[in-house]
Amino acid sequence: MNINLIGNTTTNLYTSLKSSLEGCEEFSFIVSFIRFSGLQLLLDTLKVLEKKGVKGRILTTDYLGVTEAKALEKILEFKNIELRFFNSENRGFHPKTFIFRNKENVKIITGSSNISFGGLKENIEWNNELVLEKSNPYISTVLYEFDSLWNLSQEYDKNYFLKNSYFVSQNVANKIAITPNKMQQIALKNLDRIRLNKENKALCIAATGTGKTYLGAFDVKTFNPKRLLFISHREELLNSAKSSFSKVIKNKKMGIYSGNKKELDSEYIFSTIQTLHKNIAIFDITEFDYIIVDEAHHISSNSYKKVLEHFKPKFLLGLTATPERSDGINIYEYFNDNIAIEIRIKEALEEQLIAPFHYFGISDIKEVDLSDIDLNKIDEIAKRLMIHKRTEFIIEKLNFYGYSGKKLTGLGFCANISHAEYMANEFNNLGIKSIFLTGKDSIEHRKKMIKELEDPFSDLKIIFTVDIFNEGVDIPNVNTILMLRPTNSPIVFIQQLGRGLRKTDDKEFVTILDFIGNHNKVFLLAQAFTNNSSYDKDYLKNFVKQDFQFSNSAHISMDEIVKERILSQIANENFNTLKYLKEEYFDFKNLIKRVPTYVDYINYEGAPNIHKYILKFKSYYNFLNTIKEIELNLTVEEIKVLEELESYLPIKRVHEFAIINYLLEHENISLEQGKEEILKYLDRVNKATVLHTLKNLDGEYLDSNEKKRRVKLFEIKDNFLEITRVFKDSLAKPELKLYIKEMITYALLEYNKKFGSTDYGIPFLKLYESYSMRDVAILSNYEKLHSSYRNGINPSTDKKNYYLFINLEKDINSTFDNILYDRWSFKWFSKRTTKLDSEMAKDFIYSKERGVKLHFFMRKFNKIDGITQPFVYLGTGVSIEHRNEKPIEFKIKLDTKIDNSIYLDFITK
Repeated sequence: MNINLIGNTTTNLYTSLKSSLEGCEEFSFIVSFIRFSGLQLLLDTLKVLEKKGVKGRILTTDYLGVTEAKALEKILEFKNIELRFFNSENRGFHPKTFIFRNKENVKIITGSSNISFGGLKENIEWNNELVLEKSNPYISTVLYEFDSLWNLSQEYDKNYFLKNSYFVSQNVANKIAITPNKMQQIALKNLDRIRLNKENKALCIAATGTGKTYLGAFDVKTFNPKRLLFISHREELLNSAKSSFSKVIKNKKMGIYSGNKKELDSEYIFSTIQTLHKNIAIFDITEFDYIIVDEAHHISSNSYKKVLEHFKPKFLLGLTATPERSDGINIYEYFNDNIAIEIRIKEALEEQLIAPFHYFGISDIKEVDLSDIDLNKIDEIAKRLMIHKRTEFIIEKLNFYGYSGKKLTGLGFCANISHAEYMANEFNNLGIKSIFLTGKDSIEHRKKMIKELEDPFSDLKIIFTVDIFNEGVDIPNVNTILMLRPTNSPIVFIQQLGRGLRKTDDKEFVTILDFIGNHNKVFLLAQAFTNNSSYDKDYLKNFVKQDFQFSNSAHISMDEIVKERILSQIANENFNTLKYLKEEYFDFKNLIKRVPTYVDYINYEGAPNIHKYILKFKSYYNFLNTIKEIELNLTVEEIKVLEELESYLPIKRVHEFAIINYLLEHENISLEQGKEEILKYLDRVNKATVLHTLKNLDGEYLDSNEKKRRVKLFEIKDNFLEITRVFKDSLAKPELKLYIKEMITYALLEYNKKFGSTDYGIPFLKLYESYSMRDVAILSNYEKLHSSYRNGINPSTDKKNYYLFINLEKDINSTFDNILYDRWSFKWFSKRTTKLDSEMAKDFIYSKERGVKLHFFMRKFNKIDGITQPFVYLGTGVSIEHRNEKPIEFKIKLDTKIDNSIYLDFITK
């Protein structure tokens, strides 16, 4: 007998059910309720069983009316499954058991999960999996109980369920508690810190539907201005914002100022930018204490400039879901680079701030052949996609997977206008009312069609479009997205994926159907779902094999044909060649229609990973210069300045760049001023760390060879850190200073996104983040030469922390190989000189008794494509076994189990 606990943390019930169904000869389920959100995840597997003739029984109940009729209707479409329900009347009905008969054994899973998305993947659930020999008497007991309830149950009665079943929304959008959610709490804390540092403006970046407007209301309530100005470019957004503010703030008179209303006697005014711009002269410059700019990415337009240059508020807050701008303007500068929060789709999903999505990657029909085509040839692609058989296939899958809610409300993204028109006509001819919208349609017509699409009594089901709904359009009730064109940009893919993820009472989730052809860039889907954060081929392959563990609040499923295609392309692609880097870069450039600046790489979700260019070419400038994409002519000395600054990236300690940012406008900085600058990004910092930062910038921890090789940008004189002549001369060139400023902005934004503003002391190490040895030397305030911080073992300054660097790559010249046993433990060898009676060995063996922390860092390969690889921080651990000496062989047990995706990456050959 085998016993296994299935929780929805490192494993989930969905994965167990899927694999159990695929290998069984017969199955029986009994659950308290069935939601379509859970059943939809199993449809593909159930279809395979139907083709194989595997019989199944499913028993559920009408208890509390939670079971959805549409879920039971879908089950009845399978000819191999019998369905019954138990009329619970006034009795509770709580069993949750899944039984699988096989040739050699029987598997029984019993626990807390029903068939719902939460039960299968997201909720905290405990389920015990038992694998028993057929002779085990427990099997007879379970089957007897199941059969007894089955015989007491009745056939499915459609009319009964339609009358008694009701939609249980998991959404709280329209019942939002008037208290800050987790995202808002973090932002409010950061806003307090920003103001504490005498800053008077900040920007909040958060995905649509995450509560940006409520965040503004909560902060205004705390700030308590006498007069507030809320600015937006659309009047309907003003009405919504005013409604949100009135739920949080009860004691202020609020009014609209627009072309239709002039409620200027209000304390808090919600105004369109158009009306404000035309009538700015009637307002005094100190009229408003607090100003909020909604959709703040518009802030550099002339109308906003005029308005914001006129007013002198005590505080300015910008709100946006899309900080990117087509003109390349850096909007962060307008807010002094003060970011209160940045939360994109993945983070919003994990915090359950937006609706979950169920993504199905479907292999396109064989008649659509894209294997020999350049994906930039849109018109030719559109021609190949306009096949009637493909439309029938799309509708077949649309009907098979279904949707959440009462009415199909969908968006279809097409290759071009002709394709969108064709799809609308095809769907109409096949009985699904549809229209197509393009950039040529008026805003008024678009609004009318969107309103009709969301009308529950309208026959309109689908709007087909090209790119006009990629960003900036909020259609809350969308429950279905059809991706009908090849994905050749992770950015566009993420933009389209995010449409309609606002929570509403009319849906539990969004169904996304992606029809994937046999083109040569299918692998971009893997990069899109990893947010292009990794270019490690093993990591990407494992990510695909693990069914894309993107978020607990999302389900991603690719059919096997698509999976194999992705894996094959990843295996054959070299992500570090100049050819690939150029191709990736130019795809990004063509999308934003200009040379990307540093800030663009953080503005656009799914943008290329700029660190690839820096690793290979020492600076982004060198990369652009190599591919002849930059007109900035630099001297050898200026190039070295950039290489020196960019060698810090990605930053793992914000201190250096906080000070460098200050020195862009000042020739020197004191210890006290350095502390003030760092506190703009952190909650606290000690003077010892500030001093270490200044010394690090001065180059005190570089060895003699490094000092010869690197250019000196800073030096300490009379207790001040000063910029050197070479750096001062570089900053005198405006275009070079702009480049450096953007690079620093990027570094600070990236740091904030990864680590936030909390400094947990020395060292500040984040679990599963990547670190080089030099990173750890800096973070631990190491006072010796940082180039000597190597060879695996390095005591910190306080002697209470050891940082242990472990290579898993086999050394052909060594008989001492480190081995990862499981997600908790591994074998590790000390240095060859370490004796058992040494103080260091005693620290390792008796770490807990001696109050010593052992920090472990691990990497799979020393180098990939000639590039030295960082280590992954696995947290602290203790020695549970040891033997021999010189070296000592240890068995280490970690305090935290290794993340499953990282573990699989480490052990994959």
